[in-house]
Amino acid sequence: MGGVAAGTKWIHHVRRLSAAKVSSDALERGQSRVIDASLTLIRERAKLKVSIFTPFPPFPFFLPPLTVPPVPLRPTPNSSPPCCPDAPDSTTPHPHPRCHATPQLPHRRWPLVFPGAGRSSAALPGATPTRLRRPWPPFGAAFFADGLPQRPAPAAPVQPSPALYRAVPTRLISPPPPACNIVMENYYYVPVSAELLRALGGVKASACLLGVPLGHNSSFLQGPAFAPPRIREAIWCGSTNSSTEEGKELNDPRVLTDVGDVPIQEIRDCGVEDNRLMNVVSESVKTVMEEDPLRPLVLGGDHSISYPVVRAVSEKLGGPVDILHLDAHPDIYDAFEGNIYSHASSFARIMEGGYARRLLQVGIRSITKEGREQGKRFGVEQYEMRTFSKDREKLESLKLGEGVKGVYISVDVDCLDPAFAPGVSHIEPGGLSFRDVLNILHNLQGDVVAGDVVEFNPQRDTVDGMTAMVAAKLVRELTARISK
Repeated sequence: MGGVAAGTKWIHHVRRLSAAKVSSDALERGQSRVIDASLTLIRERAKLKVSIFTPFPPFPFFLPPLTVPPVPLRPTPNSSPPCCPDAPDSTTPHPHPRCHATPQLPHRRWPLVFPGAGRSSAALPGATPTRLRRPWPPFGAAFFADGLPQRPAPAAPVQPSPALYRAVPTRLISPPPPACNIVMENYYYVPVSAELLRALGGVKASACLLGVPLGHNSSFLQGPAFAPPRIREAIWCGSTNSSTEEGKELNDPRVLTDVGDVPIQEIRDCGVEDNRLMNVVSESVKTVMEEDPLRPLVLGGDHSISYPVVRAVSEKLGGPVDILHLDAHPDIYDAFEGNIYSHASSFARIMEGGYARRLLQVGIRSITKEGREQGKRFGVEQYEMRTFSKDREKLESLKLGEGVKGVYISVDVDCLDPAFAPGVSHIEPGGLSFRDVLNILHNLQGDVVAGDVVEFNPQRDTVDGMTAMVAAKLVRELTARISK
């Protein structure tokens, strides 16, 4: 019910605006302002504050001598933050709402921390604590770091300017509810800029998470809209480490960064319809790609998001891509239930637009006559599970992307057998094993330029978050394929 209510909430907003006799021009201007603000936020995150949740400290082994001390997620109560020294205690309403994104926040002291200090406040020998200065308006509760500590210079030849570090805001946030036994006191929000990644050198591509919490185009359940934060929590769950099977470390910002979510529901609450909403998703992806070396790894959401994402990637790179699509369904209906943007029609839109040269669909086991006809129409290579044992050798030695702009990988979590991933909207027995999927991904030859993980439905997951951990593992391994 929650998903349905959220999916129709925007209608009530529009009706109220109509009842208030708000002109269509005024409504259009308001929608444009919300969309512009959304794109600006993503742009600034990608440019100045590409951030990750990571165990502390993630960087002593690869950062140059200057390092920005991260800010702990948990504050020390009963005193004021540095921006408001005149607040007497933690229960006093915030006297300066401009200091925070949300007015009237209770006061907390955000203690000074040192590199390597961990949960204690003990300083490293010779280190200088960070002093938090005035807030940075585009991000509300964000502060610049100053008074940077010095470290012995490593042998690396690249020495970025200290200005790069001072330009990176450290955002003060509250920790999300954990997906498992994660000790949030040990986790920090580490600021890293795309400019800094370029200055460090040796980074050809860095996977960048972008959440698109869209679920209203689902034909059955809308729970996938709640997936992005659950996947993020599972990625950094304390039950596992930050290494991929190929040996890459996710807490290295040269491997994985994060620009947050597109505010889909807020935009829809303004009455923005799907055609324009798809353009917002595309522009958000392009915004990430503008910041070299970032490459988008999108967290859905239902599978309708693949169309605007692939469109953006193709348009930004200047040509079509090859697509590896792992799914129980072909999602290639012309307009499922009359909705051209349905999650069951996303690949029809992609092929119609000429955004893909080759489309390989693997794991198919729920396909109708129309699905097969559409596949033939667009020249899709469909590999059904009933013949998987025969096709296995070919699928585990794929070579894609030659003569086009690269490879796009789209993973619908329901490609897996429900024994491995029960938390999906459309449960289809007889699917791939998790190791089958990893073998296909690990052995794929080609330049992976972007990807998505979609259709995880937290509302149908097990109590212990089994499918969240499966989705997180898929994100980890896709990250390893994208980053270089």
